[in-house]
Parts: sequence; structure tokens; C-alpha cells
Amino acid sequence: MRTDTDIFNIGRFGWPPDVHLCTDLSATSWLNDARLWSSSTGHSFIGELIPHNYARYVRVNHPAWKDPGNLPNEHVMWDQHQRSLQPVSWAEVARWSGRSLGDALIFDDVLPERKTMTKPPFDGEPQNLSPVILSQLIPALRSLTTTPHKIWMGFCDTTGEWDNCGIADVHDDSTRPDIWERRQLRQQFCHEIAQLPRWAPPRWVATGRSYWLGEGPLDSVYDISRGIYDVEPFLWWPNDHAWFISHDIDLDFSLIGTTEKGLNGILGLPYVEAYEVW
Repeated sequence: MRTDTDIFNIGRFGWPPDVHLCTDLSATSWLNDARLWSSSTGHSFIGELIPHNYARYVRVNHPAWKDPGNLPNEHVMWDQHQRSLQPVSWAEVARWSGRSLGDALIFDDVLPERKTMTKPPFDGEPQNLSPVILSQLIPALRSLTTTPHKIWMGFCDTTGEWDNCGIADVHDDSTRPDIWERRQLRQQFCHEIAQLPRWAPPRWVATGRSYWLGEGPLDSVYDISRGIYDVEPFLWWPNDHAWFISHDIDLDFSLIGTTEKGLNGILGLPYVEAYEVW
């Protein structure tokens, strides 16, 4: 992955140039099969957030994070900051709070039930998988697919990142001499996104949410995650459908549909808090 690449120079508007906006939604047609979707029991969300028909399913908790604060203070770039954050597992937080990890659906379930004066082991609560976790996960995913060069990515409109992104909370480098030109380019980029067709799988649990589609190589997911828009795809899968990853905006974990080999590989990754779900 391109950890040595300045994210501010990856694309004219801070978006990897090898991730293309898709006006053709035919790559999503397989997900329109209603047999892949149904109401699930318990908290596995199989058939709701992620389609049926995969041999194994893995839940990956999005980590809380600790800021080590060891970067130079003069001018820390956004992607340097993102990659310096240390993941803190839910298990570590549960040990601190005395709560049960086994009963936790969301991160709030491992936080103390009452206020405590003890300093928590994290500085920030979970959001996305983060570049740190993706740097572990992506090589494992690459080994499971024959099409790592062609990954489909669904991005959700309802999270607000794409509204007025020329001037919104975008983590661009304000010291650049071309900052105003870049803002104009971002506004044009968001206008292009606004014109794209939207889609959503049938019986989608998040009623009313729709997604626009991007396509690019697997490593580009990492670049997007550390980029100025601070986003990750909510749904992504390779062209051969070897695996499928889903993340709902109201939940702080991702679900992965995969194979037996994929399950074992993901469960063995360092810093990745993962376990099988049924």
C-alpha cells in the first residue's frame, strides 16, 4: 500500500485517480436477488447488512484509538496523523470498565455503566476500520480474490461528507498555494457525485439509504481511508464476489462474508479484533 505517497498529491481533489465514479450499476445486479436478503435472528445481521451465501462470516470491531502524540508539532499532515493512531480493542476497554465483551453489540456496551474518575485507555471512540486496521486486512483480502485490481465500493450519501465538500470539514493542506483551486475542484467532484445513479439492495435494513458506486484497485481503499475526506466504503467487494464487506453508519463494526480460508486468515491478524458470527 502506498504509505509513502502524499495523500494531498494523489488526486487533484484529494481522491485517488484510480477510483472511478460509476454511472453503470450493472456490477450491483447480483445483489438485487431477494434470496440473498432476509430478516436475521440475533445480532449477526446476515441477510440484513450482508448477503447470504457466503461460507463464513466475520465481525471486525472498529477500534477505539489512542493518540501517541509523538509526531512533530510544526505541520502534521492528516494522513500522518491517521496512520499514527494506535488501535485500542473493545476487549481492552471492557477490561478497564469491568463490562462483558461477550454481551456487547455496540461500543457503548463496553463503556462503564457509571461515571468513573479512572482515565480511559483511549482518546477517541470507534468510527471506521481505520488505515491501521486496513493495512492488516487488505493483504489478507488480496490473497482470497482473483480480481484485486477491480473492487466495487458503495458510498452512502446520508453521512454528509459529500455536501459542499469544497468548503466543509475536509482535511486538506491549507498551506498549499493551490488550495482555492483544489476547493473548486472538490466542488465539481461533489457535483459529479450528485449526478450519479443510486442503488440499494432489496430488503435493506437501513430503509431509505442509497449508495453511489465507485470502482478501483483494492489498495485504493486504504488511500481513501487516510485521505482528506476521512471516509471508507460502506459496502465493498471484488469483481469475483470472493468476499463482501459491509458497514452500517449506525454500527461501529464491519461484517465480512468470506470462505473458510478467509475466516482463518482474518482471525489471525494482529491488532484486528475479529470473531465469527452465524
